[in-house]
Amino acid sequence: MKRSFLLSVILASVMLVSCGNPYSSSYTRAKPREADLYGTWIPDTSTLKDLRDRGRYNLDKGIPKLVLQSNGQFEMTNMPDWWRDSFGRSNMRLESDRGSWEIHENGPGTWGLSLDSSKFGINQMIFLRKQSPPYLIHFTIGDPDEGEAMVFVRTANGD
Repeated sequence: MKRSFLLSVILASVMLVSCGNPYSSSYTRAKPREADLYGTWIPDTSTLKDLRDRGRYNLDKGIPKLVLQSNGQFEMTNMPDWWRDSFGRSNMRLESDRGSWEIHENGPGTWGLSLDSSKFGINQMIFLRKQSPPYLIHFTIGDPDEGEAMVFVRTANGD
């Protein structure tokens, strides 16, 4: 009896340790300079494939784009709706909005962005990845432990 209980405890511990966000170790740990974030951001190749294949988004009108301006304003166009769904469901809708942005501490020792707008509100699940520029913008899709995300890369600096 004791042996099976001990084995159950060990198995449960291994399962708990194996769960978790696979990207968390790559989240930015030091507050980045704002100037390293200004510019135009678009999905990387893998994210574009995922948007088309798994999300079934029609990107014929243009790919998603996030522009972070030096005056603290942002503009987002053709953004897939699944980044705001707590279960990461695609409704195959692309959304656009604008508002203000700032660098935000997402938790002890990790940094990201908060976007404040009338439509999206503030989203605390926008992380930055990498420890130095060029950074990646990481939009979590659904449960962070599932490892689903959209990754955006900066294509142009400035406004």
